[in-house]
Amino acid sequence: MSLDNFQIPINLLPELYSNSLVLLDDKQPKSISLIRDNFDFLGGNKKNILILVNVADFVHLSDDNLQFLTNVLAACKLSIADVAILNLHRLSQYDEILLKDFFKPNTIIYFDIDFSNLDTVIPNQLYEVTTITNINYLRTQSLQLIAENIEAKKQLWNCLKMIFV
Repeated sequence: MSLDNFQIPINLLPELYSNSLVLLDDKQPKSISLIRDNFDFLGGNKKNILILVNVADFVHLSDDNLQFLTNVLAACKLSIADVAILNLHRLSQYDEILLKDFFKPNTIIYFDIDFSNLDTVIPNQLYEVTTITNINYLRTQSLQLIAENIEAKKQLWNCLKMIFV
C-alpha cells in the first residue's frame, strides 16, 4: 500500500491538529480567554481586593473613572497598589472560582456588572455588603454613574466604611 495517494478525511483534521491549526481571519473578535496567565489587570493586589469593572472602550478604565476610583480608594486609606482592577468586558467567559484562585481576594467589588448571565454566589442587590466564606462582596453601579450622583456616592461610602474603615 502506497502512502502517495493517502487522504485524511476532512472531518478528522480538527481532531488531529486541534493544537496547531490557526485560523487567521482579521474579522473575528479578539477576546481574551479566561486562562490564568491572561489576566490583564491594573494594580498590585497587595491587599487582595479585587475590583471588577465592565468597560467596553478601555483596557481597564477611562482616566476620569480611574481618578475617581483612586480618590475613593484614598478615602479608605488604600491605593491602586493595594487592589487588582480587572475589566470583565475583555474576557470571553467568567469563572468566579478561577478568579478567586488567582487573585485570592478578601474583598470583591463589582462595578456595573450584569449578573443575569453569571454563575455567582452573591445576591443581586446593589450597595449591600455580603460576606460569604470570609470574602466581602459588594455590587454597585458604574463608576461614572456614582461619580455623577451624590446619593450613589453616599451608598458606596457607607458600604466601603463597613469593609475598610
